[in-house]
Amino acid sequence: MAFKFAAGIRDSVANAWSPFLVRAAALCLLVFLVFGPAAPPASSAAVGCRGDPIIVFKNGQTLKIIVKIGADATQVDSVEYTVHVPAKAKIAQIIYTGKKLRNKEQITIQYDAEPKTYGVDAMVHSQVDATVKLTAKFRNKSQSVSGWNEQLLSVTLQP
Repeated sequence: MAFKFAAGIRDSVANAWSPFLVRAAALCLLVFLVFGPAAPPASSAAVGCRGDPIIVFKNGQTLKIIVKIGADATQVDSVEYTVHVPAKAKIAQIIYTGKKLRNKEQITIQYDAEPKTYGVDAMVHSQVDATVKLTAKFRNKSQSVSGWNEQLLSVTLQP
């Protein structure tokens, strides 16, 4: 035998809870729209890597190169730098400081810049589209440029 509510009791319970349920659902929707989901999906987690080789000149000065890539290091195939220095510049050492990109970075030195002028060209080759920011620092000067992988980025410094 099935239990039946009297029509009046069922209707009064439904009418009493309907405004509460509507308000609660509206509040939940509002909170979700304002704050978003509780945790970001795994695919939208922040990724990125950077390479930052340092060129040490025999006079003790350094040229620091920083390239920030909007892709995981495993997705980067290579980072190619061409560094333009004055003809009389003497390089003592090149230090590769990036741990994950260390074996993917290659620097070519060109002795073709005007005196007291230093330039850096960078090209990032990766398996995915990625933003790239190139920064070069020499003495108290710094220059940056942003772009994409597979795009030649260039900066010039004149101390």
